Amino acid sequence: MKMKGLYLFFIAAVAIAAAESLPESHTKTFESSIFDLQYVNHKLVLAVLSNGKLFKSTDGGNTWSEQVLPTSSGSSTKAADIHISPSSAKTILIHGNLNSNWWSKDGGATWTIDSAPVRFSELDWHQTEPGYFLGLHNPTHVSYVTTDYGKTYNKWYSSAVGSNWGDAGVDQVDKSTVYGMVWENNIFNMKSTSDGQNYRLQQKNTFTAVYMQNQIFTLSHNDQFNDFYLRVTPDVGKEVKQYFRAEFPWGEDLEEKNLYSILDDSTGAVFMGINHQDYDSRWGHLYVSEPMGVQYVFSLGYMVHTYDNFDFMRVRGAKGILFANSLENPNEGASAAEKIRTYVSFNNGAWWDPLAKPAGVECPPTGACYLNLHGWRSIVAGEDKLFGPFYSADTAIGIVVGNGNVGEYLSSNPNDIYTVMSSDGGVSFKALNKGPSIYEIGDHGGIIVWAPINQPTKKIYYTKDYGKTVKEYSFTDRSDVWVWNIISEDQLNGTSFLIMDQTGFVAAHIDFKSTYDGVCNLGSDYEDYVPWHDQVVPTNGLHCLMGEQVTYRRRKDSSNCYSPDSFDQNKVKSVQSCLCTEDDFECDFGYKPRWDSANHQLLCDRDDTVKLFDPPLWCKPGRKYNVTQGYRLEAGNGCRGGVDKHPKEKDCPGTSQEDSNSDTSEGGSSKGSSNKAGWVAVGIMIPIVLLIIGCAFVALNNEKIRERLPVIGRGTFSWGGSSEGYDRPGGSAPALFDDEEYIIGNLDDRHSDEEEGMKNVDLGSPNAGKELEDFAFDPETKK
Repeated sequence: MKMKGLYLFFIAAVAIAAAESLPESHTKTFESSIFDLQYVNHKLVLAVLSNGKLFKSTDGGNTWSEQVLPTSSGSSTKAADIHISPSSAKTILIHGNLNSNWWSKDGGATWTIDSAPVRFSELDWHQTEPGYFLGLHNPTHVSYVTTDYGKTYNKWYSSAVGSNWGDAGVDQVDKSTVYGMVWENNIFNMKSTSDGQNYRLQQKNTFTAVYMQNQIFTLSHNDQFNDFYLRVTPDVGKEVKQYFRAEFPWGEDLEEKNLYSILDDSTGAVFMGINHQDYDSRWGHLYVSEPMGVQYVFSLGYMVHTYDNFDFMRVRGAKGILFANSLENPNEGASAAEKIRTYVSFNNGAWWDPLAKPAGVECPPTGACYLNLHGWRSIVAGEDKLFGPFYSADTAIGIVVGNGNVGEYLSSNPNDIYTVMSSDGGVSFKALNKGPSIYEIGDHGGIIVWAPINQPTKKIYYTKDYGKTVKEYSFTDRSDVWVWNIISEDQLNGTSFLIMDQTGFVAAHIDFKSTYDGVCNLGSDYEDYVPWHDQVVPTNGLHCLMGEQVTYRRRKDSSNCYSPDSFDQNKVKSVQSCLCTEDDFECDFGYKPRWDSANHQLLCDRDDTVKLFDPPLWCKPGRKYNVTQGYRLEAGNGCRGGVDKHPKEKDCPGTSQEDSNSDTSEGGSSKGSSNKAGWVAVGIMIPIVLLIIGCAFVALNNEKIRERLPVIGRGTFSWGGSSEGYDRPGGSAPALFDDEEYIIGNLDDRHSDEEEGMKNVDLGSPNAGKELEDFAFDPETKK
């Protein structure tokens, strides 16, 4: 009866659409399949077809015209893919299938052709200079730089296995600085140059570096190539950087292959998924760091994983809310049916809970009753039925969309799947439709559009009131359209969408502006929205998340209007600090988390596998050092006062009495020890670019070295695909994975006894950088 009531709800909601104006749509069938499609802005759209032709739309994809690109004498280059400068959308590069490329400095109105020395394998825009472009040619391992929109190209690095622009926009670093990993004198070195003539050594014995917003991670080795380790520098804005050896909570006995994946670093902490098994293992563990990205503690076990993909998502636009899928039966063997459950965290991974089921959806007759959502793994697992993963957007505060089922574990049976959404950051969900779908968000979250997947359809569905009512629209008369992707302009602020079919030949443009009453009034049509979880007890009358009450403005569900161009939902109306509570702390390094479900409290137990820590080497009589209580404030948490679980200051040894009290067995200082744990590789996902650096160059030069190096998987650049939002199953990753990239390696878990690490520094304190200076990696003197 409950299920029948749900169907009646859907039918009644769809019937309301008759009282409203219909969307406007137009379908374009191209002569060849679309190979690459990108929005330049909400009006200008470019598409490269598989036959090498370029098409342009100036009305959001409603109408299209072929663009005739200039040619050079003797050149047969065809368009291959599209690259838009991150610093100016007017600067566009069409990458050719041969040496030549096309440049536009006026948003595609006019084009010029260059004569590049090679066809670049990997490309990197400068973040602040639209005419600056870096290209790497993998077959010859040579990188080239242009600073004049492709008029000239200069060779800056030879024997390079990777190169990247430096710290754009930082005063201390020349804007022309390029970092490169080069092979010279039978070792890898990381160098920098700003003119292609003079080079500065940044790190010896380093063959991989990945640049995040707040840290740079490097994969280094010793002279014998039998010890590999991850180094981190928080000195992103300095010409000469200090590198610290990253620390993980495990001992000397870990010898399996490993995959390390940095999943997110946007909240001040670094989230790292680590596959401790073989490359094709089904699971890995989630670890989280302090603000400097150096020390990592356990967060969630058995997170579902397939090759280069972990089922993990940060809810964009709301700090501290995370989703992940965990395997509940990891020890039953590969032949056993997987038992996967979805978990949510509202405090940056300190503790996790299952999702509550949507109201009105009936529970199975047996077993637990949770909402379980498909993640990115469901797209790449090779199953016949594909489901859109959990999804959110920076410009749609509090909105989460997904495909999932109600029950004890996640189901891959399409008959069990609902399309669901949350308008409160995952606290509660609504069922939108029965059946799996693919979806996209528009108008700052004011409209969600979805279509059935894995079957032909003539209809799309949409909601403009955060799921209270669902409406349908027939966008085509064709009966052979299998919707493969729904995309919108990069900021997801508009009211129009492009519906792509599975063949790539069909693009249907749908604009919902005609269904609204008009433009929203910035006062009366909006209301305050505060991300918050109802299990967190209000402090001082504030609804707190990550130690703060953050208030946004978003459109009321009762207002049938679209937001004006001037509206910025990401703009914070107000921020108020909250008193610190138990919920604002996570376990410190050297401690294991244990969840007390009865009291809803995180307990931290001493991890005996992590070495006890002595006072730091710099600790002189009269100075103090920090001793942990087993907890640390979550990175990015803004609470003040209240519960105090911060490290306590202790006098440095200086007298016989102090020496007798210096034993840290009461909990010790977990801040910055020289932990003898081991690791060899890190996998990192970066915004827009999906890069896996190969080491084929080494194999061509030295077979003994090749045998000792980590196994590096080959890969390609991915420049955002056709949308910054949700991308098609089987294509490039959707926005929720724009911050991720992977590098694979074999583990040799031996660290040399001479390796110096940090000694008892409170990495969460404002003075951490100063205290670490004596123990930082010096590229000029240390390996």
